[in-house]
Amino acid sequence: MGRTVPRLFALAALLLLVSAAPATAQKKGRAEVDAALADILQGRRVTAAVSRLKYLGVGTYACEVLTRYARSGDVRQRRDVAEALSDLATPSCEPTLRGMATDPETSIRVASARGLGRLARTSPALWLLLADKASGVRREAAKALGSAHSKDSGPRLLDAAEAEGEPEVREAMIVAAAAVPNPKLVPRLEKFLKQSSESTRLAAARALCLQGAPSGIAVAKAKLQGTTRYERRDGVQLLDGAPLKASGPLLRPLLEVRPVDPYVAAPAARVLHRAGEKKMVEWLVVEASDAAADARGPFEEALEALQVTDAERKNILRARLLE
Repeated sequence: MGRTVPRLFALAALLLLVSAAPATAQKKGRAEVDAALADILQGRRVTAAVSRLKYLGVGTYACEVLTRYARSGDVRQRRDVAEALSDLATPSCEPTLRGMATDPETSIRVASARGLGRLARTSPALWLLLADKASGVRREAAKALGSAHSKDSGPRLLDAAEAEGEPEVREAMIVAAAAVPNPKLVPRLEKFLKQSSESTRLAAARALCLQGAPSGIAVAKAKLQGTTRYERRDGVQLLDGAPLKASGPLLRPLLEVRPVDPYVAAPAARVLHRAGEKKMVEWLVVEASDAAADARGPFEEALEALQVTDAERKNILRARLLE
């Protein structure tokens, strides 16, 4: 009963706020907005509720309402509100997301870092989170700083990586540091190739590939020539985000070998598409259509990652039939 009463007050306040909602929110369906916000505050189907608010196009209004609960309520409610604000990540959420960087609850600080990362802006709050006592917070802060694509962040992220004791956090810092091309970082990144930790060496190689550095491309090439599927998949992953002039010559041959290995070729096609080869969508659709049922999964996963619609797939297959 003690926890129910505050929630009832919260919902009563919410109803007042929704009744005063701007015309944009009311036009999109006041009842749906009301229900989605209530679900978040009551901890019911939070992810689905946020998706609904985004679909309705009322993210800014939802952020304004939910911000009122970011510092109130029990930990569960504050955590759900933080996750919702992080996922909505509209510009109006930014002040609240920055404020959550000092919350005593670890999961809320993680949400703060993720939300600021989705806004793709460098913020003093992210540098604060990069020095957080919780490794999960530091990892998310590093990823967020990489998402901001600030050239000035690279050296500072490598400073943090050199002092970081947790391998997973160090790897995130190394990759994030290379998000923006900066030749001055290459010698520092190459030092990580000599680390005893294999995961750190792979992170350094990935970062060097992002920079288009020959030392990183050489590691990826060696992996792609490996005798096992897992080595070749590692090689593909290292080239994800690398310039097309570096990744193309290494990845295209994987699509030409017959029979193709779907667990290597499909990720390679996805990486090539993201690097600029738009025809890879057509290749994936055709391969998915021709593949046996038990080999179709990797192609479908790649198409889903590239957000290819059913209509696009039908058009590609129809054009193929007309050839």
